[in-house]
Amino acid sequence: MNVPIIHAGGVQAYADSFLRQTDNYNEATWMVSMFGSGVALQSIYASLLTGRAVDCFMPSGKTVTFALPTWRSKFHSIVKRIPGQVFRHMVVYPEIAMQRSGESHFVLVGMEGTDFPHMLYRYLVKRVEVPIHKSWKQWMWSLFRSEEWLHKLSGYGRLRGYVVDGYWSLDTSITEAVRTHQLGVSNDGEA
Repeated sequence: MNVPIIHAGGVQAYADSFLRQTDNYNEATWMVSMFGSGVALQSIYASLLTGRAVDCFMPSGKTVTFALPTWRSKFHSIVKRIPGQVFRHMVVYPEIAMQRSGESHFVLVGMEGTDFPHMLYRYLVKRVEVPIHKSWKQWMWSLFRSEEWLHKLSGYGRLRGYVVDGYWSLDTSITEAVRTHQLGVSNDGEA
């Protein structure tokens, strides 16, 4: 197989996709989609949850180290049996990737082509004090990028994602944009 191989504690599984944050302050794995035997998947998941780093050997020969940011969020997994196969598929993801988490920081995860500005709007509706309108989503996306409240995740496979954090002045930014007529809503609901 020409896919990344994950090793931990004498077992191995195969990475389908993963998302990592690698910047000056953090090196953390935020999501892993992998397949292999049930025992191997559970062993790798246990290693990650206990804070041990796990090596992933890429087809290019490069080694990538996975380590979950346990200080930021609880992690969950979903395991499904692959029909007609011995293998199982497991996705390891942070609780803050779920829209209902209620945390101020969160992770946006989607496939290539996902409407991330709309996803950001949906998450923010539940987290900010001032009312926001869906027609403002592109303005908010640009604001989050310019203020560096979005941290793009690097990865492998079909997953794309961002960590969202530090947007404490968003209420003030929205209020100011409405006051100066940069944002508004007409009687028909359009901005």
